[in-house]
This record gives sequence, structure tokens and C-alpha cells, in this order.
Amino acid sequence: MNWSNPFKTVSIKTIKPGDKMFKIRTGFMATDRASLEITNDCPSYHTQIILEAYKKGWIKPVAHVTEKEYVLMGLSNGDL
Repeated sequence: MNWSNPFKTVSIKTIKPGDKMFKIRTGFMATDRASLEITNDCPSYHTQIILEAYKKGWIKPVAHVTEKEYVLMGLSNGDL
């Protein structure tokens, strides 16, 4: 009986602000691929702390995609 590893190793790419693939572009619209969402239920003092940390660069949005998704994104955007 041949044994094969059921767990596949998949390369994960992290896309950060400033990377060419961080923006999603559709026609005339462009938006960041990842962001922070602060709900209305968040107490205002926590919101202010999060916003200050974001402005100072201590908290940053990042997106994680597989290597395959990254390549397909590049092909669809014409970036590769």
C-alpha cells in the first residue's frame, strides 16, 4: 500500500500596502485588497487607539493569497 501525505504544502503570499497587487482595479474604480473594519459597537476610546496605531504604522492591512491566486491575479491585471 502506498502512503501519500494528505496535507499539501501551499505557498502563501502576503500582499502589503504599496505592493503592485494590493489594489483591486475594475474599470474606473480602485480599492485596497485588505482593510481594517471598526464596527459601530467598538467603544470610541478603543477606536481612537486603533486609529492612532494605524496612522503611526503599527497596524497595517495585509492580504494573504496562495501562490496560484497570486499568479492568476497578475495575469488578469497584466502585471506579470
